[in-house]
Amino acid sequence: MIINQIKITRATIDDMLDLFELANDPEVRKNSFNQEKIDLETHKKWFNNRVDNDDFLLLVARVENNFFGHAIFEKNLQDEFIISIYINQIFRGRGLGKNFLKILLKEIFLFKRYKKIIAKIKFQNIASLKIFLDNDFKIINYEKENNFFVLSYE
Repeated sequence: MIINQIKITRATIDDMLDLFELANDPEVRKNSFNQEKIDLETHKKWFNNRVDNDDFLLLVARVENNFFGHAIFEKNLQDEFIISIYINQIFRGRGLGKNFLKILLKEIFLFKRYKKIIAKIKFQNIASLKIFLDNDFKIINYEKENNFFVLSYE
């Protein structure tokens, strides 16, 4: 099964363009809080400010050297990590997101200690909501004004 072949590593400068392309994927933009297309210079600054920053963990997933997707863990003031996951279009719709998140949750223990992991998912992003709920995240809030769920994993 393909999910057993996923290799996860910390992002390096060599991964920047893969993350950039995925960030501008139309489906990713649609489900992002900021739906505007990202220009390369803005992405480079964003990436360089996070790749070696202890308050962020950028993980890249590959299957046989093919870019599968990536995850961002961003530490907040309460020592919680806000997680965002992204899957390359060619791997979507195959039921791999649930297992990808499961692997990421195991990986976070290898890289960082945390109190809690938080996910923020737009109301209409049913597929992502299901992936997180299937991995024992609990809905702790619904931000009505911004139309998203806040989920927690401890």
